[in-house]
Amino acid sequence: MDRIKNDAIRQKFGVAPIADKMREARLRWYGHILRGKEDSVFKIGLNFEVIGKRPRGRPKQRWSATLHKELKVAGVHPDLALDQQIWRHGIRSGFKGIVLTTTSGQWVRFVLVKGIKS
Repeated sequence: MDRIKNDAIRQKFGVAPIADKMREARLRWYGHILRGKEDSVFKIGLNFEVIGKRPRGRPKQRWSATLHKELKVAGVHPDLALDQQIWRHGIRSGFKGIVLTTTSGQWVRFVLVKGIKS
């Protein structure tokens, strides 16, 4: 029996790696939370800080730390999630063609991809 690597099978059938799918799901959920109401349980939980000392040992991997790392790698500001159409397109395309800049403290969105309204 021949052994075939998972990467070869994914490439043959055009399936994205599971890490990419998980990243896409996390970013999609984050956008959903940011666009929600201020008093929603999800938004309160996102900003909730636990009082007290953490246990000894290596710090646990937190969802927020993973999310901030992914946003930094993508070079995307969280405010971009407030526009659902651009955010959805950005998640699916890996944020290629979307540039977010600031002028005098205000964020300005430039969408370089055809078919998306800014």
